Amino acid sequence: MLIQAAKQEISDYFRKQNFEVLDLFYKMPCNSCMTVEKWDHFEFFPDILLKKNEKLILCFVIFSKDTLSKCEEFIKKNSKIDNYKIFLYEDHSFYEQIGDEFSLVSKELNPSFKQFNSSLKTYKSINDKFAETRLMGKLGEEKLEDYFKKTNKEYFNLNFNAPCDTCSEPENWRKFNKLPDGIFFEDKRTLFFEVKSKKKRLFIINERDYKEYLDKNNFFQVRVFFLIFDFKLTKCKEIFYHDVIKKDYPKTKQRDGNITLDVSNNIVQIQ
Repeated sequence: MLIQAAKQEISDYFRKQNFEVLDLFYKMPCNSCMTVEKWDHFEFFPDILLKKNEKLILCFVIFSKDTLSKCEEFIKKNSKIDNYKIFLYEDHSFYEQIGDEFSLVSKELNPSFKQFNSSLKTYKSINDKFAETRLMGKLGEEKLEDYFKKTNKEYFNLNFNAPCDTCSEPENWRKFNKLPDGIFFEDKRTLFFEVKSKKKRLFIINERDYKEYLDKNNFFQVRVFFLIFDFKLTKCKEIFYHDVIKKDYPKTKQRDGNITLDVSNNIVQIQ
């Protein structure tokens, strides 16, 4: 809990300095979570994305200098992004790495974990109706990674794959940090990617999600990949993509009450 609270304090500090901020770090959607004890199993990636005067900076927040080597390894591997910063949190203060030293940025952090009020579980959560959706999502991520490797595209995941992904008991699941599935590099561009797995050519996106993608476009363009599987999920037959842009799309209200956007008029097939 302290790790999350400290990262949030640092994120809020930059907001007060008039940065645009996108939090990339894991946020618990409940008051107590076994995931905290398994953070070392998460993929390692930056914690905060900053933007100011059109300059983008990916930031690591570490709690021990022992983690420096992991940051340096990540930066070397993902060198197509020019701007990285490393911050160290110790005893309510945080420091920025400048050269081989750490310079004090602020010593007035008071991280605190905010308690959630319990919220009513959805029918799908209670009855685990998301099981097949999670399976399809995982298969889609794997097949897209295969495609990236086959086409020599560099990428890294922003997917926690935490126990929360399969948990139906969070106090407030809407507070879970919703991020694109990852970042990839195409030519000289850096883009977010999101994976949608389907059993047929159904190019729809929840309106609520689309609005979040548009917000993230302010940092990197969001590209949604649609992977079309056979009915038994044994083969990925086709891959399409859609670049998120602000536009009026046909809307439909689904049986579960969600409003979806039909983006089929802005689709590119790549496999």
